[in-house]
Amino acid sequence: MLWNIFVIQEQRVQVSPSRFRVPDIWVVAGPEPDEQVFTEPPFLCVEVLSPEDRVSRMQEKIGDYLSFGGSYVWPIDPLTRKAWVYTSESIHEVRDGWLRTESPDIAVPLDELFLE
Repeated sequence: MLWNIFVIQEQRVQVSPSRFRVPDIWVVAGPEPDEQVFTEPPFLCVEVLSPEDRVSRMQEKIGDYLSFGGSYVWPIDPLTRKAWVYTSESIHEVRDGWLRTESPDIAVPLDELFLE
């Protein structure tokens, strides 16, 4: 199955004329980007929370990605082994153990993201 996606780690992204972000993982659906600093919205953005992350700061990042036109944002907390799925229409905690997207359909088992 060909997904036609590109996964990029820690790439600088210009989410507005005056704001830049560096997400942990950036997933692009479509052609491979060839920019030094990305200026196109992601299909999926993954942020792995650290103990120093504050809720207000993470909410601001998530808002930036969605306002920029991102389809999905997955904040993942390795300490509590929890994750959430944010879209422009909804927010929900992952309770069935699977992080999912649609078009393309991606399903990632949450438990497999954590090292034992």
